[in-house]
Amino acid sequence: MGLKPSLPPCLRRSVRNRLVAVLLLVVLATVSLAAGANMLIHLRRMEADLNSQSVAALREAQNALLRLSRQAETTARHLAGLSEVRGAIGAPGMEGLLEEARALWFLGLVEIFDKDGRRVAAAGSGDGQDLRFGTPPDSPALKSALDLIGGTDFSADASGLCIRAFAPVLAPGTMQVAGVVAVTYPVGETQLTTLKDQVRADFALRWDDSGRIISTLVDEKGGEVSAGLDLPAPGAAEQAEALGIRPGPGGSYAMAAAPLSDNQGRPVATLMALMSDEDIRRGIGDTTRLVLLSMSLALLLALLLGFLVANSFTRPIQTLREGIQALARGRLDTRVDVAREDELGALAQGFNEMAEHMEAARGGITSALQMKESYAQELEASNEKLARFNQELEGVVAERTEELTQRNRSLTREIDERHHAERLLKESEQRFMDILDFLPDATFVIDRAGRVIAWNRAIVELTGVPAQQMLGQDQYAYAQPFYGERRPALIDMVLAADEDRPALERLYPGVSRVGRTLRAEIAVPSLRGRPVHISCIATPLFNTEGEIIGAIESIRDVTERVKTQKKLSHHALHDILTGLANRALFGNRMEHSIRRSLRSPDHRLAVLLLDLDRFKRVNDTLGHLAGDALLITVARRLEAVVRDVDTVARLGGDEFVVLLDGIGAPRDAIRIAGRILEDVGHPVQVGGRDVHTSASIGIVFSSGEYQNADDLLRDADIAMYRAKDLGRGRYKVFHSGLREKAMRHMTLETELRLAVDQGHFELLYQPIVDMKSGALCGLEALLRWRHETRGLLAPAEFLAAAEEAGLMLPLGRWVLRQACGDAVRWRGLAPGAALLPLHINVSGRQFSQGDLAESLAQAMAEAGLAQGGVVLELTETDLMNDPRAAARLLWQLRENGVRVALDDFGIGYSSLFSLQQYPLDALKVDMRFVAGMEQGRQGLRIVRAIVSLASGLGMGVVAEGVESAAQRDQLLGLGCALGQGHLFAQPLPLAEVLELVRKGATEAAPN
Repeated sequence: MGLKPSLPPCLRRSVRNRLVAVLLLVVLATVSLAAGANMLIHLRRMEADLNSQSVAALREAQNALLRLSRQAETTARHLAGLSEVRGAIGAPGMEGLLEEARALWFLGLVEIFDKDGRRVAAAGSGDGQDLRFGTPPDSPALKSALDLIGGTDFSADASGLCIRAFAPVLAPGTMQVAGVVAVTYPVGETQLTTLKDQVRADFALRWDDSGRIISTLVDEKGGEVSAGLDLPAPGAAEQAEALGIRPGPGGSYAMAAAPLSDNQGRPVATLMALMSDEDIRRGIGDTTRLVLLSMSLALLLALLLGFLVANSFTRPIQTLREGIQALARGRLDTRVDVAREDELGALAQGFNEMAEHMEAARGGITSALQMKESYAQELEASNEKLARFNQELEGVVAERTEELTQRNRSLTREIDERHHAERLLKESEQRFMDILDFLPDATFVIDRAGRVIAWNRAIVELTGVPAQQMLGQDQYAYAQPFYGERRPALIDMVLAADEDRPALERLYPGVSRVGRTLRAEIAVPSLRGRPVHISCIATPLFNTEGEIIGAIESIRDVTERVKTQKKLSHHALHDILTGLANRALFGNRMEHSIRRSLRSPDHRLAVLLLDLDRFKRVNDTLGHLAGDALLITVARRLEAVVRDVDTVARLGGDEFVVLLDGIGAPRDAIRIAGRILEDVGHPVQVGGRDVHTSASIGIVFSSGEYQNADDLLRDADIAMYRAKDLGRGRYKVFHSGLREKAMRHMTLETELRLAVDQGHFELLYQPIVDMKSGALCGLEALLRWRHETRGLLAPAEFLAAAEEAGLMLPLGRWVLRQACGDAVRWRGLAPGAALLPLHINVSGRQFSQGDLAESLAQAMAEAGLAQGGVVLELTETDLMNDPRAAARLLWQLRENGVRVALDDFGIGYSSLFSLQQYPLDALKVDMRFVAGMEQGRQGLRIVRAIVSLASGLGMGVVAEGVESAAQRDQLLGLGCALGQGHLFAQPLPLAEVLELVRKGATEAAPN
């Protein structure tokens, strides 16, 4: 017994239904597989996007903490650099000082420690909760800051996590640490909430030591949720990395974690970014509904097509079957209407022909009965023919069924491809809109007809017009927010025809073109109530065939940049403090004036170079703010003196220059210079007191002999310095002799530098003797310059130039080393004799430097010279420049075994109090007083008074410039035993000094 397939009656009784069922099953299987694969790919892609978003959010949070760290460090340095803080550490009222400086530290906690690490002041923001983050006194970072090593660090303790920045506070005028400023910014719920608002992600922060966790997750009542998070183990994350989808309160989250470490690289906390997978779940639901809808539509379409195709085969067969049944019932007039050209149409035509023959035979039924056999044969033939037709029909049905199956498969593939293309198009459009919204520049897109099809978030913020209001608008509606009217914008020039572009270019004359892209900067009179400058870039959009389908325009608000450029342009040509022209602008105007004078001999110009006298004293005594106020006042007075066509500029410091363009005669410039001197000499109110100053002015005239501005300024500078040499507070007109003198001075300075580098200096020594016995009592070192062409030069010929060139310090150090070395040599000739003092002159610059005692001690140590054998000679002026510093240095020299003699006593800034205040060992009577003894009794009385004063104070006395025996006898009569001068010996080179010492040692040796 054979098995038959068990089919429902509707399928078993109808070929059409079976054909339709097969087609539906094929379509259902194909669509189901495609939908499942698509959902799996979509899920993986969304999870990957969510993980990357969590990592990006974490890095943004790290950058925010880094910016907070840099802000803390900057605040600490600013507070540490305040002069009020540097000079008031340890003094009362430090908290008040911190409150006055609150503009620098509006956030966190500020602490000030003294140099011993004790906290002397603290102030916090808010309600004082920040005080719990106080710096512990044993903090390593605090100790490092006390060693001049500032820094910033993460710190976690029982109070929470915070960022601390330390900056050393230097004592005024020194490099010694007076204290430390510590700025602490707490990191907690407030910072995490701020990050959540900025980055649109949740964050969690865990203290690795205590395990405490805070987060921005909230429950249904708005409370913080930190439990239930699947967090990584402490130290598991070495850098910012994604940890995948993890469970948490209220759902799952894409998590990324990064460690927060201190300066020693030890992790103190772990920062985690959390992105909810709610979007994934929502996306899976939307995709599922879309797939079900697509499957339903596909099945419905397949069912409809199946019925249409099946009916095209079964309906003609049904018609033939009904016609045959009618013939069988004797209805010979039956005809079938099958208008087809295929085999079914031929079968129907044969059927109709057979029916016609049978009907035609009805009239001759009698003959038909006679011809029964023939009819029977014809009927049998017809049956055979009908059988063949049935076989052919079955073959045709089979072929058409196979063809229908192939077409159905092709149709299924075409439907799948079309769905895939539609999905890709939607994704592409969504990505394009996401990119537009992500762009920081205001951007909109129009199609070829001028309708707005995209309006991003940035342009909404710029114009205040929402996208819903603008999308679909045409007729230049996108220009209304910017220009207050509907008119063509830059984007319309991209789409305009060639004949329309000239009219549009007149609206935007500054347009630049690079290929098809247009750029322009446009001044908008009013955008949301304020004037702005916008930078526009417009470019066409093309389809895959290269046809223009629309255009995109990007707009950026460049108002601040334009303002900054204008301000920078002004600052580039003007002095920031006074608002006068600077060197660049002045040079440009002077070049124009010079070229004009070269073209026109009648055009005259004058340059007045002005320098304030003793301006440095104002800065040193009243401060730089007072000096700035004085410069501003002088600038305004200069502008009031000159004409509108003239130019006043500040070259730098206290140096100003005036260009008098087109003067009638030199006397005009001299008259203006006199008015400048008069106005500058008027007192200036600075800080509630009158400040008096004066100016030295150099004047240069030109009527075509100068070719460039540098030569004019050079000669004006020469004339100005000549005015200073003549006593300041005056003007000097330049002439060629001044330039020659300046050239000689510059040549001398150059030769001096070369001489210092190549060692062209030497020391001569003038003996100091006992004027009664003639015995050698000391030697004074005298500097000489061995010039290549001029021979041996005395100090008077080059010391002034050396002082101006800044060579006195290296020269002074060389004299100390050389003189100490020479002293060791002559003391080696008489080792048992008393020490022969070495007198060394010290310049005011070397004395005021502050390291004279150390330099001399180093020179003595290097030469091996014992203490007690050096006498430094200073002038009264050197001591009175800074009496307190001078006293400290003299006592330091006394402790090092160095004696001090006051040189040229009586001709400088004398003060009897200074003789009592300073530790001086001897006075040296100036040679002018010694020479005056022979010219009258007045000179003799002065020398007697000096000797008596020194004797009363317990000091020695040395007379300088003793040239005659009469002078020697008078000095001995006054009680002055020691002297030096040409009467006893000229300054001697070292070889002769050694011979003199050797001879004295031989004569003093016992026979």
